[in-house]
Amino acid sequence: MVGKIIDRALKSEGASLQKTQEIYIPDIRDFRLDEKSHNCAIEIIQKAVRFLEFHLRLYNACSLNDLIFIFGIGAQNLDEIMNMSTVYDAQKNLLKVRNFGKNNSDVIGLAMSKKAISIDDFKGTGLSDFDLESLSTKIFFHIWQSSSFRPFETMIVFKAGTDDQINQTIEMYENVNRMKFQKEAEEKALKSVKVL
Repeated sequence: MVGKIIDRALKSEGASLQKTQEIYIPDIRDFRLDEKSHNCAIEIIQKAVRFLEFHLRLYNACSLNDLIFIFGIGAQNLDEIMNMSTVYDAQKNLLKVRNFGKNNSDVIGLAMSKKAISIDDFKGTGLSDFDLESLSTKIFFHIWQSSSFRPFETMIVFKAGTDDQINQTIEMYENVNRMKFQKEAEEKALKSVKVL
């Protein structure tokens, strides 16, 4: 079910994925992946997730404790990827899915807010009229399931990319790092200015 919701979220026409939400990495589903590419993928994933904690123009901030990681069952060495901090245990928030839909074969995994997907069960009971012949009442129990995706919650998608796409992702995070330091410097400067 989660795979279907994610498939609908990735295909959403109303709130399509932004360029900054698509993170291209070497395909860690490939058993023949060399060590350099593997380490590059791990570094990009960890860097992308760490940037989610900060308020930037690129996406909404989300604390590490509120993140869920969803990876396909073919992704290799998830333990190494999920080892992001000695304080935070990301393994607790790791879901594995069979696939992400027919048209999403390049999707390796996602990091998203816990609030991004909502699955609710609505339960109801009903009683029939008392049957005088059998001296019984029938009880009906109904469950309706509702699922939704919130497009304004934090979500980044890790996709298998070409060398050019991977290099663009690395450059983007170098620029984001510069932007983060600039923003921190601006905030520090604004705090030091006294308003009359």
